[in-house]
Parts: sequence; structure tokens; C-alpha cells
Amino acid sequence: MNGLQFVASLIGSLAWPALVLALVLVFRASLRNLLAGDGLVKRWKAGPSGLEVEFKEIIPEIRQDVQKDKVASRESAARVPNGFREEMLELARISPRAGILEAFSRVEAQLHRLLTEAAVSVNEFANASARTLAAEAAKKGLISDGSFTAIAGLSVLRNLAAHSREADSLSLERATEFIDLADAVLYTIREQQK
Repeated sequence: MNGLQFVASLIGSLAWPALVLALVLVFRASLRNLLAGDGLVKRWKAGPSGLEVEFKEIIPEIRQDVQKDKVASRESAARVPNGFREEMLELARISPRAGILEAFSRVEAQLHRLLTEAAVSVNEFANASARTLAAEAAKKGLISDGSFTAIAGLSVLRNLAAHSREADSLSLERATEFIDLADAVLYTIREQQK
């Protein structure tokens, strides 16, 4: 083995660890939040056998946050008939995944409208995630902390639905739960603007 072959071998051996280290350094704040006790990770273990991650079940937490905001909003005004839910359920009957994705896109569009009406430059958020939009809206006092938490949870659920490898893993029941949560978030946001 000559010197160049040795250097090439050394670089090849160090490429993956160096890449992992670079990614950890770049995303250290996000990783810290993810792995902290208050994040979405319930338990994690790293060792020679690999990495194991167990995520918290967040649907009950989201549902609880949304219900608190929804109950408070309902006390102040009677709810009008809702075309959103019916439209999304009709779509979900055809494709649960499509129902979830469209319901979430409506939440995202509402956040864009909310920020635009509050004279926040939406151009800087053109490619931002709904979670980022919700964080900005919460920071400006346009939505409650409960709404932010619910949107962050919906974002995670939307991503799981969008990137699921098995199309059959999504049931109409799951899509209906998601649509109900999205409906509650949209209702709460509208009520907070009154």
C-alpha cells in the first residue's frame, strides 16, 4: 500500500463518522430539545447494537390542549355549521392520507393569512414549516400556546402520514381524528381573532 492508497483508505474510513459529527454539531440544539425529557422522545438508547428511540404518544396531549382552547372558545360563542369537517371527511373516505394532508394544508394556509393580516412579512416564511409559522404567530400573540402545541403535534402527525411507506396503514378512523383536531385548531384560531 503506497501513501496515496493509505490516505484514500483513511479518508474513506473517517467519512461517515465525520459526517455524523458534522450533522450533530449543526443540529445540536434541535437534538438537545428532541432528546430532552420534555421533547417527543420517551426513551432512547445508543450502543454498539445500534440506536433505539421510543417516541411519546402525542395524540392525547394534543387532544387535551385543543379541548381546553375549544371549551373556552365555545363558552363565548355558539358554533356555526362547519363545512370544513364534512369536506375533509369526504376526501378522507376516498383517501385517508389525502384527507390528512389537505386538512393540514388548510391549517397552514390559515397561519399564512393570520400572519399576513398582522402585517408580518410572510415572504421570509415562504418555505417555512407550519410549526415555524405557528411559533411566529404565538410569538406575536396571534395564537395561544395551546394552539401552538396543537399545531406542532399536528405537524408531526402530518409528516408521519405523508411519509408512511404503507398506504394501507392509515385508516379512515385515524384520518377522522386528525381532521377533528385540525378543525378544532382552526376554530380556536378564528375565535382568538374575535
